[in-house]
Amino acid sequence: MSKRALNEAISNYEEVFALLKDLALDLAWSWNHSVHLLWKQLDPELWDRTRNPLLVLETVSRERLLRIASTREFKECLRNVLVQHQTEGLLRDAEQLYHLLEQEVKPAFYGRDSSGIPTAWVARMRASMITLTPMFSAYRTVGEYLEQYYKPVALGYERRAADGGLVAKQLAGWLRRIEDTWSSVEILARHSVLHDGLGPDSFWEITAQVHLGALTPNDVLVELFADNRGAAPFRQRMSLDTSVGESNSTYTFKERASAARSASDYTVRVIPRHTEAQVPLETNRILWEK
Repeated sequence: MSKRALNEAISNYEEVFALLKDLALDLAWSWNHSVHLLWKQLDPELWDRTRNPLLVLETVSRERLLRIASTREFKECLRNVLVQHQTEGLLRDAEQLYHLLEQEVKPAFYGRDSSGIPTAWVARMRASMITLTPMFSAYRTVGEYLEQYYKPVALGYERRAADGGLVAKQLAGWLRRIEDTWSSVEILARHSVLHDGLGPDSFWEITAQVHLGALTPNDVLVELFADNRGAAPFRQRMSLDTSVGESNSTYTFKERASAARSASDYTVRVIPRHTEAQVPLETNRILWEK
């Protein structure tokens, strides 16, 4: 890991915690002398008393972890440990690959019967086809489209067409109301309060005051949103805080979120919600916290 990448990771609690947890859970490394300095810097007394890297990591406060991790001594130590850890991991992977090639792949491919057929290799290919064909076949693809898309749409059409198109008329009226009044929707304020636990158990309680104008809380979905690198984004519905009364069409929504990432990583957003509407296909309105 480069110095720049390491500095970026260390500035993010979630990433530095994940890096250290991987080391703590790797039995081959958690007791390696070169990594002891990391745990000792986080909590010298607890480390000397328990020699338990995971306990040290999960007990240290978020603030102390980020403060210690930002020091030059800690960063240099962590970088050296990661380089050694990565090198040993690559060597282990290479050994496993060569063992697989020498002991399994090579004998299976070059071993022939009296007819010159590599029977072990053919058996392996057949097993792969039996395993993979159901996953990568057009039959599976069409089946998924049918169950996940075509069937729900057909059932939705039946509901909308029933009773002389009653649901369709109601939905059309709702869509017109969304278009006519969406400009009045506004996120007025947002507050974040940190509730400390032990390490990863700490969480943010985030509240947002949202002005809905002529709409009601049943017309919208208020969410916490955060990007996840290389994965689906974090989305969490915020609940209406019924302990806080409505005032001039302004409502309070709240939700908890992991403090493994900073409060600024979470963004409040508002989107239309209706049990029969296909969002964002039928309405792409969305309001982001500024």
